[in-house]
Amino acid sequence: MDYETLPYHWDDRAKLYKDSRYLDRVYERFLPALAGQLNEIHQVGRSTDGWRIIIGPWIYYFISVLYDRYLSICNAIDSGKVTQTWVPQLKESEYAPRDFTEFEKCIASDEYNQILYGRLIEALGGISFVTREYDHALGLGSKPASSHNPIKRAVRKTLDFYGRLIPSCWNGVVMVMTYLKPWDLVRLQSSLGQLPYPCSPEITVPDCILDLETRKKLRLPQGENRFEELLAKFIGLEIPVAYLEGYSKVYEHSKAAYPRFPKAIFTANGFLFNEGFKFWVADQIERGVPIVATQHGGHYGTGLWSANETHEIKVSSRYFTWGWGREGQSKVVPVVSGQLSCIKRKVKPNPKGQILWMDMSPPRYSYWMYSCPAGPQALDFITDQQRFWNALSNEARELLLLRLHPAERGWNMKKRWKDFSPSLTTCDSSLAMAQQMSQSRLCIGTYNATTYLESFTTNIPTLIFWNREHWELRPEARPYFEELSLAGIYYHNPESAAAKVNEIYRDPVSWWEDPGVQNAKNNFCDRFAKTKKDWIRILKDELLKVKKG
Repeated sequence: MDYETLPYHWDDRAKLYKDSRYLDRVYERFLPALAGQLNEIHQVGRSTDGWRIIIGPWIYYFISVLYDRYLSICNAIDSGKVTQTWVPQLKESEYAPRDFTEFEKCIASDEYNQILYGRLIEALGGISFVTREYDHALGLGSKPASSHNPIKRAVRKTLDFYGRLIPSCWNGVVMVMTYLKPWDLVRLQSSLGQLPYPCSPEITVPDCILDLETRKKLRLPQGENRFEELLAKFIGLEIPVAYLEGYSKVYEHSKAAYPRFPKAIFTANGFLFNEGFKFWVADQIERGVPIVATQHGGHYGTGLWSANETHEIKVSSRYFTWGWGREGQSKVVPVVSGQLSCIKRKVKPNPKGQILWMDMSPPRYSYWMYSCPAGPQALDFITDQQRFWNALSNEARELLLLRLHPAERGWNMKKRWKDFSPSLTTCDSSLAMAQQMSQSRLCIGTYNATTYLESFTTNIPTLIFWNREHWELRPEARPYFEELSLAGIYYHNPESAAAKVNEIYRDPVSWWEDPGVQNAKNNFCDRFAKTKKDWIRILKDELLKVKKG
Protein backbone atom coordinates (compact mmCIF):
# COMPACT_ATOMS: atom_id res chain seq x y z
CA MET A 1 0.00 0.00 0.00
CA ASP A 2 1.35 3.41 -0.94
CA TYR A 3 1.38 5.81 1.96
CA GLU A 4 3.15 8.87 3.29
CA THR A 5 3.72 9.69 6.96
CA LEU A 6 3.20 13.36 7.70
CA PRO A 7 5.83 15.10 9.86
CA TYR A 8 5.07 14.97 13.57
CA HIS A 9 4.18 18.39 14.95
CA TRP A 10 6.41 17.93 18.01
CA ASP A 11 9.52 16.87 16.14
CA ASP A 12 10.43 20.49 16.83
CA ARG A 13 11.30 19.97 20.48
CA ALA A 14 11.44 23.71 21.17
CA LYS A 15 7.80 23.85 20.07
CA LEU A 16 6.99 20.91 22.34
CA TYR A 17 8.47 22.73 25.34
CA LYS A 18 6.66 25.94 24.43
CA ASP A 19 3.39 24.04 24.01
CA SER A 20 3.87 22.37 27.40
CA ARG A 21 3.96 25.83 28.99
CA TYR A 22 0.82 26.81 27.05
CA LEU A 23 -0.97 23.69 28.28
CA ASP A 24 -0.02 24.58 31.86
CA ARG A 25 -1.88 27.87 31.41
CA VAL A 26 -4.90 26.18 29.83
CA TYR A 27 -5.05 23.75 32.75
CA GLU A 28 -4.94 26.55 35.32
CA ARG A 29 -7.82 28.34 33.56
CA PHE A 30 -10.03 25.30 33.05
CA LEU A 31 -9.50 23.67 36.46
CA PRO A 32 -11.38 26.29 38.56
CA ALA A 33 -14.14 26.46 35.95
CA LEU A 34 -14.65 22.69 36.05
CA ALA A 35 -14.38 22.71 39.85
CA GLY A 36 -17.20 25.25 40.04
CA GLN A 37 -19.38 23.20 37.72
CA LEU A 38 -18.79 20.01 39.71
CA ASN A 39 -19.58 21.82 42.97
CA GLU A 40 -22.90 22.85 41.47
CA ILE A 41 -23.73 19.40 40.11
CA HIS A 42 -22.82 17.57 43.34
CA GLN A 43 -24.11 20.31 45.64
CA VAL A 44 -20.81 20.60 47.50
CA GLY A 45 -18.44 23.45 48.26
CA ARG A 46 -14.99 22.03 47.56
CA SER A 47 -12.16 24.46 47.02
CA THR A 48 -10.24 24.49 43.76
CA ASP A 49 -7.31 22.97 45.67
CA GLY A 50 -9.53 20.06 46.72
CA TRP A 51 -10.70 19.48 43.17
CA ARG A 52 -7.10 19.78 41.96
CA ILE A 53 -6.32 16.67 44.01
CA ILE A 54 -9.35 14.75 42.74
CA ILE A 55 -9.52 15.67 39.05
CA GLY A 56 -6.19 17.46 38.46
CA PRO A 57 -4.28 14.47 37.04
CA TRP A 58 -7.10 13.53 34.69
CA ILE A 59 -7.82 16.99 33.33
CA TYR A 60 -4.14 17.79 32.76
CA TYR A 61 -3.55 14.50 30.97
CA PHE A 62 -6.70 14.95 28.92
CA ILE A 63 -5.77 18.49 27.87
CA SER A 64 -2.34 17.25 26.77
CA VAL A 65 -3.73 14.23 24.93
CA LEU A 66 -6.43 16.19 23.14
CA TYR A 67 -4.00 18.91 22.08
CA ASP A 68 -1.60 16.37 20.57
CA ARG A 69 -4.38 14.73 18.57
CA TYR A 70 -5.80 18.14 17.62
CA LEU A 71 -2.46 19.32 16.20
CA SER A 72 -2.07 16.07 14.25
CA ILE A 73 -5.47 16.46 12.58
CA CYS A 74 -4.80 20.15 11.87
CA ASN A 75 -1.53 19.15 10.17
CA ALA A 76 -3.36 16.56 8.09
CA ILE A 77 -5.96 19.15 7.03
CA ASP A 78 -3.32 21.77 6.19
CA SER A 79 -1.29 19.29 4.14
CA GLY A 80 -4.18 18.78 1.70
CA LYS A 81 -2.99 15.19 1.25
CA VAL A 82 -5.74 13.45 3.18
CA THR A 83 -8.74 13.25 0.87
CA GLN A 84 -10.99 10.86 2.76
CA THR A 85 -11.10 8.71 5.90
CA TRP A 86 -13.63 7.00 8.15
CA VAL A 87 -14.67 7.72 11.70
CA PRO A 88 -16.39 5.46 14.23
CA GLN A 89 -20.14 5.71 14.53
CA LEU A 90 -20.49 5.86 18.29
CA LYS A 91 -23.32 6.94 20.52
CA GLU A 92 -22.39 9.39 23.25
CA SER A 93 -23.63 6.93 25.86
CA GLU A 94 -21.43 4.03 24.77
CA TYR A 95 -18.22 4.78 26.62
CA ALA A 96 -16.41 6.81 29.25
CA PRO A 97 -13.38 5.85 31.34
CA ARG A 98 -14.23 4.54 34.77
CA ASP A 99 -11.45 6.44 36.57
CA PHE A 100 -7.97 7.85 36.03
CA THR A 101 -6.35 4.40 35.92
CA GLU A 102 -8.67 3.25 33.15
CA PHE A 103 -8.25 6.54 31.32
CA GLU A 104 -4.47 6.05 31.25
CA LYS A 105 -4.96 2.60 29.74
CA CYS A 106 -7.42 3.98 27.19
CA ILE A 107 -5.11 6.70 25.89
CA ALA A 108 -2.50 4.08 25.03
CA SER A 109 -4.99 2.03 22.99
CA ASP A 110 -5.78 2.20 19.29
CA GLU A 111 -9.51 1.96 19.98
CA TYR A 112 -9.73 5.03 22.20
CA ASN A 113 -7.52 7.08 19.92
CA GLN A 114 -9.61 6.07 16.90
CA ILE A 115 -12.62 7.54 18.69
CA LEU A 116 -10.80 10.70 19.73
CA TYR A 117 -9.37 11.32 16.26
CA GLY A 118 -12.79 10.63 14.75
CA ARG A 119 -14.51 13.18 16.95
CA LEU A 120 -11.88 15.78 16.10
CA ILE A 121 -12.26 15.12 12.36
CA GLU A 122 -16.03 15.55 12.66
CA ALA A 123 -15.69 18.76 14.68
CA LEU A 124 -12.94 20.43 12.63
CA GLY A 125 -14.10 19.65 9.10
CA GLY A 126 -11.59 19.90 6.28
CA ILE A 127 -11.34 16.14 5.72
CA SER A 128 -14.06 14.19 3.95
CA PHE A 129 -15.16 11.14 5.95
CA VAL A 130 -17.65 8.32 6.15
CA THR A 131 -18.90 6.73 9.36
CA ARG A 132 -18.72 3.05 10.19
CA GLU A 133 -20.19 1.03 13.00
CA TYR A 134 -17.80 0.54 15.86
CA ASP A 135 -17.99 -2.59 17.98
CA HIS A 136 -15.18 -2.01 20.49
CA ALA A 137 -16.34 -1.58 24.09
CA LEU A 138 -14.40 0.89 26.18
CA GLY A 139 -14.74 2.46 29.60
CA LEU A 140 -17.66 0.91 31.45
CA GLY A 141 -17.26 -2.32 29.53
CA SER A 142 -14.16 -3.29 31.52
CA LYS A 143 -14.08 -4.27 35.15
CA PRO A 144 -11.48 -2.94 37.57
CA ALA A 145 -8.64 -5.30 38.34
CA SER A 146 -9.03 -7.32 41.52
CA SER A 147 -7.35 -10.26 43.13
CA HIS A 148 -8.80 -13.65 42.18
CA ASN A 149 -6.93 -15.32 45.04
CA PRO A 150 -9.48 -15.94 47.83
CA ILE A 151 -6.73 -16.01 50.47
CA LYS A 152 -5.43 -12.61 49.38
CA ARG A 153 -8.98 -11.20 49.35
CA ALA A 154 -9.58 -12.51 52.86
CA VAL A 155 -6.30 -11.04 54.12
CA ARG A 156 -7.13 -7.72 52.49
CA LYS A 157 -10.57 -7.61 54.13
CA THR A 158 -9.07 -8.47 57.51
CA LEU A 159 -6.46 -5.74 57.20
CA ASP A 160 -9.07 -3.21 56.10
CA PHE A 161 -11.17 -4.07 59.15
CA TYR A 162 -8.09 -3.84 61.38
CA GLY A 163 -7.26 -0.42 59.89
CA ARG A 164 -10.69 0.96 60.74
CA LEU A 165 -10.22 -0.08 64.38
CA ILE A 166 -6.98 1.87 64.82
CA PRO A 167 -7.72 5.11 66.71
CA SER A 168 -6.43 8.30 65.09
CA CYS A 169 -4.09 8.89 68.05
CA TRP A 170 -2.26 5.64 67.20
CA ASN A 171 -2.11 6.33 63.47
CA GLY A 172 -1.33 10.05 63.36
CA VAL A 173 0.65 10.01 60.11
CA VAL A 174 -1.43 8.00 57.66
CA MET A 175 0.76 6.37 55.01
CA VAL A 176 -0.70 5.36 51.65
CA MET A 177 1.12 4.07 48.55
CA THR A 178 4.58 4.96 49.86
CA TYR A 179 6.58 2.72 47.47
CA LEU A 180 8.08 1.03 50.54
CA LYS A 181 7.97 -2.73 50.99
CA PRO A 182 5.51 -3.82 53.71
CA TRP A 183 8.24 -4.64 56.25
CA ASP A 184 10.03 -1.34 55.70
CA LEU A 185 6.73 0.52 55.97
CA VAL A 186 5.99 -1.23 59.27
CA ARG A 187 9.41 -0.21 60.57
CA LEU A 188 8.79 3.43 59.64
CA GLN A 189 5.35 3.41 61.25
CA SER A 190 6.71 1.80 64.39
CA SER A 191 9.47 4.40 64.65
CA LEU A 192 6.72 7.03 64.93
CA GLY A 193 5.09 5.13 67.77
CA GLN A 194 2.18 4.06 65.56
CA LEU A 195 0.43 0.73 65.22
CA PRO A 196 1.78 -0.94 62.05
CA TYR A 197 -0.57 -0.93 59.09
CA PRO A 198 1.15 -2.18 55.89
CA CYS A 199 -1.87 -1.91 53.56
CA SER A 200 -4.12 0.92 52.48
CA PRO A 201 -7.84 0.65 51.66
CA GLU A 202 -8.92 -0.35 48.17
CA ILE A 203 -11.91 1.50 46.75
CA THR A 204 -13.31 0.69 43.32
CA VAL A 205 -15.53 2.89 41.21
CA PRO A 206 -19.01 1.35 40.93
CA ASP A 207 -20.78 0.46 37.71
CA CYS A 208 -22.91 3.40 36.57
CA ILE A 209 -25.03 4.29 33.57
CA LEU A 210 -23.74 7.43 31.92
CA ASP A 211 -25.93 10.41 32.71
CA LEU A 212 -25.87 12.42 29.50
CA GLU A 213 -28.09 15.17 30.87
CA THR A 214 -25.71 15.81 33.75
CA ARG A 215 -22.72 15.71 31.40
CA LYS A 216 -24.36 18.34 29.21
CA LYS A 217 -24.62 20.60 32.26
CA LEU A 218 -20.86 20.99 32.24
CA ARG A 219 -20.72 24.46 30.68
CA LEU A 220 -17.12 25.56 30.53
CA PRO A 221 -15.68 28.78 29.10
CA GLN A 222 -15.33 28.66 25.32
CA GLY A 223 -11.67 29.51 25.54
CA GLU A 224 -9.36 31.68 23.48
CA ASN A 225 -9.06 29.61 20.30
CA ARG A 226 -10.55 26.69 18.38
CA PHE A 227 -8.73 24.08 20.44
CA GLU A 228 -10.03 25.47 23.71
CA GLU A 229 -13.57 25.60 22.32
CA LEU A 230 -13.33 21.90 21.49
CA LEU A 231 -11.78 21.17 24.88
CA ALA A 232 -14.75 22.80 26.62
CA LYS A 233 -17.08 20.55 24.62
CA PHE A 234 -15.10 17.32 24.95
CA ILE A 235 -14.58 17.46 28.73
CA GLY A 236 -18.25 16.69 29.34
CA LEU A 237 -18.08 13.69 27.00
CA GLU A 238 -14.85 12.27 28.37
CA ILE A 239 -14.81 12.99 32.11
CA PRO A 240 -14.41 9.70 34.02
CA VAL A 241 -17.37 8.18 35.82
CA ALA A 242 -15.64 8.50 39.21
CA TYR A 243 -15.99 12.29 39.11
CA LEU A 244 -19.58 12.45 37.89
CA GLU A 245 -21.99 9.49 38.02
CA GLY A 246 -19.97 7.57 40.61
CA TYR A 247 -18.94 10.57 42.71
CA SER A 248 -21.30 10.07 45.67
CA LYS A 249 -20.49 6.39 46.16
CA VAL A 250 -16.73 6.84 45.84
CA TYR A 251 -16.88 9.73 48.28
CA GLU A 252 -18.92 7.82 50.87
CA HIS A 253 -16.72 4.73 50.57
CA SER A 254 -13.57 6.79 51.00
CA LYS A 255 -14.92 8.47 54.16
CA ALA A 256 -15.77 5.05 55.63
CA ALA A 257 -12.45 3.42 54.70
CA TYR A 258 -9.92 6.05 55.80
CA PRO A 259 -9.23 7.58 59.26
CA ARG A 260 -11.35 10.61 60.11
CA PHE A 261 -8.80 12.75 61.94
CA PRO A 262 -5.21 12.19 60.80
CA LYS A 263 -2.47 14.54 61.94
CA ALA A 264 -0.61 14.26 58.60
CA ILE A 265 -0.74 12.21 55.39
CA PHE A 266 2.28 10.67 53.65
CA THR A 267 2.26 9.24 50.11
CA ALA A 268 4.42 8.64 47.06
CA ASN A 269 2.01 8.22 44.13
CA GLY A 270 -1.43 8.03 45.71
CA PHE A 271 -2.23 11.33 43.97
CA LEU A 272 -2.46 9.59 40.60
CA PHE A 273 -4.12 6.21 40.66
CA ASN A 274 -5.96 5.90 43.98
CA GLU A 275 -9.38 7.53 43.58
CA GLY A 276 -10.59 6.81 47.12
CA PHE A 277 -7.42 8.28 48.55
CA LYS A 278 -7.76 11.43 46.44
CA PHE A 279 -11.35 12.00 47.60
CA TRP A 280 -10.30 11.54 51.24
CA VAL A 281 -7.27 13.82 50.96
CA ALA A 282 -9.41 16.52 49.33
CA ASP A 283 -11.54 16.50 52.49
CA GLN A 284 -8.54 16.53 54.79
CA ILE A 285 -6.89 19.58 53.24
CA GLU A 286 -10.06 21.54 54.00
CA ARG A 287 -9.36 20.68 57.65
CA GLY A 288 -5.81 21.96 57.33
CA VAL A 289 -4.16 18.52 57.52
CA PRO A 290 -0.61 18.70 56.05
CA ILE A 291 0.03 16.50 53.03
CA VAL A 292 3.55 15.13 52.62
CA ALA A 293 4.43 13.72 49.21
CA THR A 294 7.69 12.02 48.33
CA GLN A 295 9.48 11.45 45.05
CA HIS A 296 8.87 7.94 43.75
CA GLY A 297 11.06 7.58 40.67
CA GLY A 298 13.68 8.95 38.35
CA HIS A 299 13.45 11.93 35.97
CA TYR A 300 12.17 13.97 38.92
CA GLY A 301 14.62 16.79 39.57
CA THR A 302 16.54 16.23 36.32
CA GLY A 303 14.07 16.50 33.42
CA LEU A 304 13.48 19.94 31.94
CA TRP A 305 9.71 19.62 32.42
CA SER A 306 7.41 17.14 34.11
CA ALA A 307 3.67 17.59 34.61
CA ASN A 308 3.53 14.94 37.34
CA GLU A 309 6.34 16.50 39.35
CA THR A 310 4.68 19.91 39.11
CA HIS A 311 1.30 18.51 40.17
CA GLU A 312 2.66 16.57 43.14
CA ILE A 313 4.50 19.60 44.45
CA LYS A 314 1.44 21.84 44.04
CA VAL A 315 -0.91 19.58 45.99
CA SER A 316 1.48 18.86 48.88
CA SER A 317 2.39 20.83 51.99
CA ARG A 318 5.89 19.33 51.93
CA TYR A 319 7.57 17.49 49.08
CA PHE A 320 10.45 15.16 49.98
CA THR A 321 13.02 14.63 47.23
CA TRP A 322 15.97 12.31 46.81
CA GLY A 323 18.45 15.15 47.28
CA TRP A 324 17.53 17.99 44.93
CA GLY A 325 15.69 21.22 45.64
CA ARG A 326 13.78 23.89 43.76
CA GLU A 327 14.80 27.51 43.97
CA GLY A 328 12.12 29.65 45.57
CA GLN A 329 10.05 26.67 46.79
CA SER A 330 10.69 25.99 50.45
CA LYS A 331 8.13 23.17 50.49
CA VAL A 332 10.52 21.09 48.33
CA VAL A 333 12.80 19.46 50.92
CA PRO A 334 15.91 17.42 50.00
CA VAL A 335 15.70 14.36 52.23
CA VAL A 336 16.56 10.76 51.30
CA SER A 337 15.12 7.88 49.29
CA GLY A 338 13.78 5.11 51.47
CA GLN A 339 13.01 3.20 48.29
CA LEU A 340 16.62 3.24 47.07
CA SER A 341 18.07 2.82 50.57
CA CYS A 342 16.20 -0.48 50.90
CA ILE A 343 17.41 -1.74 47.51
CA LYS A 344 21.00 -0.79 48.29
CA ARG A 345 21.46 -3.38 51.01
CA LYS A 346 20.05 -6.20 48.87
CA VAL A 347 22.25 -6.03 45.75
CA LYS A 348 25.88 -6.85 45.06
CA PRO A 349 27.40 -7.07 41.56
CA ASN A 350 28.61 -10.37 40.17
CA PRO A 351 32.01 -9.78 38.45
CA LYS A 352 31.48 -12.95 36.41
CA GLY A 353 27.85 -12.27 35.58
CA GLN A 354 25.89 -10.94 32.63
CA ILE A 355 25.58 -7.47 31.12
CA LEU A 356 22.08 -6.27 32.00
CA TRP A 357 20.64 -4.00 29.30
CA MET A 358 17.52 -2.21 30.55
CA ASP A 359 15.03 -1.48 27.80
CA MET A 360 12.11 0.94 27.67
CA SER A 361 8.81 0.70 25.80
CA PRO A 362 7.90 4.31 24.97
CA PRO A 363 4.20 5.09 24.43
CA ARG A 364 3.09 5.12 20.80
CA TYR A 365 0.76 8.01 21.57
CA SER A 366 1.86 11.09 23.47
CA TYR A 367 0.11 10.99 26.82
CA TRP A 368 1.55 13.52 29.29
CA MET A 369 3.99 16.37 29.34
CA TYR A 370 7.54 15.48 30.34
CA SER A 371 10.88 15.62 28.58
CA CYS A 372 10.99 12.25 26.85
CA PRO A 373 10.42 10.90 23.32
CA ALA A 374 6.91 11.93 22.24
CA GLY A 375 4.65 9.92 19.93
CA PRO A 376 6.51 8.52 16.89
CA GLN A 377 9.86 9.62 18.38
CA ALA A 378 9.63 6.29 20.20
CA LEU A 379 10.83 4.74 16.94
CA ASP A 380 14.02 6.79 17.22
CA PHE A 381 14.54 5.31 20.68
CA ILE A 382 14.19 1.77 19.28
CA THR A 383 16.58 2.58 16.45
CA ASP A 384 19.15 3.86 18.95
CA GLN A 385 19.00 0.55 20.83
CA GLN A 386 19.56 -1.34 17.59
CA ARG A 387 22.53 0.90 16.78
CA PHE A 388 23.96 0.09 20.21
CA TRP A 389 23.64 -3.64 19.57
CA ASN A 390 25.24 -3.36 16.13
CA ALA A 391 28.25 -1.51 17.58
CA LEU A 392 28.99 -4.13 20.27
CA SER A 393 31.68 -6.75 19.87
CA ASN A 394 30.61 -10.37 19.48
CA GLU A 395 32.12 -11.17 22.88
CA ALA A 396 30.12 -8.45 24.62
CA ARG A 397 26.93 -9.53 22.85
CA GLU A 398 27.27 -13.04 24.25
CA LEU A 399 27.06 -11.63 27.78
CA LEU A 400 24.14 -9.33 27.08
CA LEU A 401 20.68 -9.83 28.57
CA LEU A 402 17.97 -7.38 27.46
CA ARG A 403 15.37 -6.79 30.17
CA LEU A 404 12.15 -5.84 28.42
CA HIS A 405 10.04 -3.08 29.90
CA PRO A 406 6.98 -4.35 31.83
CA ALA A 407 4.67 -2.00 29.91
CA GLU A 408 4.28 -3.42 26.40
CA ARG A 409 2.37 -0.41 24.97
CA GLY A 410 1.64 -2.08 21.65
CA TRP A 411 5.18 -2.34 20.31
CA ASN A 412 5.46 -6.15 20.59
CA MET A 413 9.04 -5.60 21.66
CA LYS A 414 9.94 -9.25 22.20
CA LYS A 415 9.02 -10.18 18.62
CA ARG A 416 10.54 -6.96 17.30
CA TRP A 417 13.88 -7.81 18.89
CA LYS A 418 13.68 -11.44 17.80
CA ASP A 419 13.19 -10.35 14.20
CA PHE A 420 16.04 -7.85 14.47
CA SER A 421 18.55 -10.24 16.06
CA PRO A 422 17.58 -13.87 16.78
CA SER A 423 20.77 -14.34 18.86
CA LEU A 424 19.85 -11.63 21.38
CA THR A 425 18.75 -13.00 24.75
CA THR A 426 15.76 -11.20 26.26
CA CYS A 427 13.81 -11.58 29.47
CA ASP A 428 10.65 -10.06 30.88
CA SER A 429 10.29 -8.25 34.20
CA SER A 430 8.91 -11.23 36.15
CA LEU A 431 12.22 -11.45 38.01
CA ALA A 432 12.79 -8.51 40.34
CA MET A 433 15.24 -5.87 39.15
CA ALA A 434 17.34 -6.33 42.30
CA GLN A 435 17.76 -10.04 41.56
CA GLN A 436 18.83 -9.40 37.99
CA MET A 437 21.27 -6.69 39.01
CA SER A 438 22.82 -9.11 41.51
CA GLN A 439 23.50 -11.47 38.61
CA SER A 440 25.23 -8.76 36.55
CA ARG A 441 28.73 -7.41 36.09
CA LEU A 442 27.53 -4.30 34.23
CA CYS A 443 24.23 -2.46 33.79
CA ILE A 444 23.22 -0.40 30.75
CA GLY A 445 20.63 2.34 31.30
CA THR A 446 18.87 3.70 28.22
CA TYR A 447 16.44 6.33 29.51
CA ASN A 448 16.18 8.96 32.22
CA ALA A 449 14.09 7.19 34.85
CA THR A 450 14.59 5.01 37.93
CA THR A 451 16.57 2.01 36.70
CA TYR A 452 20.03 3.57 36.53
CA LEU A 453 19.49 5.25 39.91
CA GLU A 454 19.02 1.77 41.38
CA SER A 455 22.25 0.47 39.85
CA PHE A 456 24.13 3.64 40.86
CA THR A 457 23.06 3.37 44.50
CA THR A 458 23.87 -0.34 44.66
CA ASN A 459 27.29 0.53 43.20
CA ILE A 460 27.02 -1.80 40.22
CA PRO A 461 29.16 -0.71 37.25
CA THR A 462 26.78 1.25 35.02
CA LEU A 463 26.75 3.04 31.69
CA ILE A 464 23.87 5.23 30.55
CA PHE A 465 23.09 6.63 27.11
CA TRP A 466 20.18 8.39 25.46
CA ASN A 467 19.39 11.01 22.85
CA ARG A 468 19.75 14.28 24.74
CA GLU A 469 17.48 15.99 22.18
CA HIS A 470 14.62 13.81 23.43
CA TRP A 471 15.52 13.75 27.13
CA GLU A 472 16.13 17.44 27.82
CA LEU A 473 17.70 18.26 31.20
CA ARG A 474 17.00 21.22 33.44
CA PRO A 475 19.93 23.62 33.87
CA GLU A 476 20.57 22.68 37.51
CA ALA A 477 21.09 19.02 36.57
CA ARG A 478 23.39 19.51 33.59
CA PRO A 479 26.66 19.91 35.54
CA TYR A 480 26.09 16.54 37.25
CA PHE A 481 25.50 14.79 33.94
CA GLU A 482 28.53 16.53 32.44
CA GLU A 483 30.61 15.11 35.29
CA LEU A 484 29.20 11.65 34.53
CA SER A 485 30.10 12.16 30.89
CA LEU A 486 33.69 13.14 31.70
CA ALA A 487 33.97 10.02 33.87
CA GLY A 488 32.84 7.80 30.97
CA ILE A 489 29.48 6.90 32.51
CA TYR A 490 27.03 8.97 30.43
CA TYR A 491 26.91 9.04 26.60
CA HIS A 492 24.89 10.97 24.04
CA ASN A 493 24.92 8.37 21.27
CA PRO A 494 24.74 4.56 21.16
CA GLU A 495 28.01 3.97 19.31
CA SER A 496 30.07 5.76 21.97
CA ALA A 497 28.37 3.80 24.72
CA ALA A 498 28.98 0.52 22.88
CA ALA A 499 32.66 1.39 22.41
CA LYS A 500 32.99 1.83 26.18
CA VAL A 501 31.27 -1.51 26.80
CA ASN A 502 33.69 -3.18 24.37
CA GLU A 503 36.57 -1.62 26.30
CA ILE A 504 35.54 -2.57 29.86
CA TYR A 505 33.17 -5.56 29.69
CA ARG A 506 35.82 -8.11 30.76
CA ASP A 507 36.46 -6.32 34.06
CA PRO A 508 34.04 -3.44 34.54
CA VAL A 509 34.62 -3.38 38.32
CA SER A 510 38.22 -2.18 37.90
CA TRP A 511 37.01 0.74 35.77
CA TRP A 512 34.09 1.49 38.10
CA GLU A 513 36.29 1.63 41.19
CA ASP A 514 38.53 4.31 39.71
CA PRO A 515 38.37 7.30 42.13
CA GLY A 516 37.32 9.72 39.38
CA VAL A 517 34.46 7.46 38.28
CA GLN A 518 33.31 6.88 41.85
CA ASN A 519 33.48 10.57 42.67
CA ALA A 520 31.28 11.50 39.67
CA LYS A 521 28.76 8.79 40.54
CA ASN A 522 28.70 9.70 44.24
CA ASN A 523 28.24 13.41 43.52
CA PHE A 524 25.32 12.55 41.28
CA CYS A 525 23.73 10.22 43.84
CA ASP A 526 24.11 12.78 46.62
CA ARG A 527 21.99 15.14 44.54
CA PHE A 528 19.49 12.85 42.81
CA ALA A 529 19.56 9.44 44.53
CA LYS A 530 20.53 10.02 48.15
CA THR A 531 20.57 6.95 50.39
CA LYS A 532 21.34 6.51 54.08
CA LYS A 533 21.51 3.52 56.40
CA ASP A 534 19.42 5.45 58.93
CA TRP A 535 16.83 6.54 56.38
CA ILE A 536 14.01 5.58 58.75
CA ARG A 537 15.26 7.99 61.41
CA ILE A 538 15.65 10.76 58.82
CA LEU A 539 12.13 10.30 57.44
CA LYS A 540 10.71 9.98 60.96
CA ASP A 541 12.30 13.27 62.04
CA GLU A 542 11.01 15.08 58.95
CA LEU A 543 7.50 13.67 59.36
CA LEU A 544 7.42 14.67 63.02
CA LYS A 545 8.32 18.24 62.04
CA VAL A 546 5.34 18.32 59.71
CA LYS A 547 3.03 16.64 62.22
CA LYS A 548 3.90 19.18 64.92
CA GLY A 549 3.41 22.06 62.50
